[in-house]
Amino acid sequence: MHFFDKKSKSVKLLAYLLMLVIFSGILYFVLSFFEKIPSSWNYLHVLGIAIGIIFISRILKRILS
Repeated sequence: MHFFDKKSKSVKLLAYLLMLVIFSGILYFVLSFFEKIPSSWNYLHVLGIAIGIIFISRILKRILS
C-alpha cells in the first residue's frame, strides 16, 4: 500500500504543476492580449504572480479554517 501512496502523491504533484503551467499560460495570454503587463515582462514574471496567488489563497484558507 505504501507504494501506491507514494505514486499517488507524485501524480498529484505532477497534476498540480501542470495546472500551474496551464493557469499561468492563460493568465500571460490574457494580460498580454489586453496589454496590461509591461513589454519587458516574460512568462516567468507571470508565473511568479501565479505562485503568489497560490500562496495567498493557501494562507487565507488556513486563516479562515
